[in-house]
Amino acid sequence: MNRNHTVAILGAGNLGRALMENFPFADNGFCLEAAFDVDPELVGKRLSGTPVYHVDGLEDYLREHQVSVCVLTVPAGVAEAMARRVAACGVSGIWNFTNVELTSGISSVRFEDVHFADSLLTLSY
Repeated sequence: MNRNHTVAILGAGNLGRALMENFPFADNGFCLEAAFDVDPELVGKRLSGTPVYHVDGLEDYLREHQVSVCVLTVPAGVAEAMARRVAACGVSGIWNFTNVELTSGISSVRFEDVHFADSLLTLSY
C-alpha cells in the first residue's frame, strides 16, 4: 500500500494498547498519530510511542489533524456516540472492534466491523 492514512485509536485500554503494541500500522500504510481515553492513568502518557489524549479533546484534535481512520476499542455502551462524533468531524473510516453494528445512520463513513466471537465460532464448524 503506497498511500499513507492517519489513524487515531479511541480506547487505550487492553485492546487498544494491544493494537498499538502489536499491529504493524506503518507497514500497512497507516500512521498511528494519537489515542484517546478517559482513564487519568493513561491520559498524558505515551503508549508504544503514541500520545494518549483525553476524549474530551477529540473533536478539537480531529479539526486540527487530518485523521482518516479511527479505531474503536471503546465499551459497547459508548460505541455509537463515538462513531457519530468522529463522523461529524469528517473521519472517513472506522475500524470497529466493539461488537456493536454501527453502520446504520452514518452514511459518510466506511466501517469495517471485527467480531471476535464470530471468528471464533467459525472455527468451531
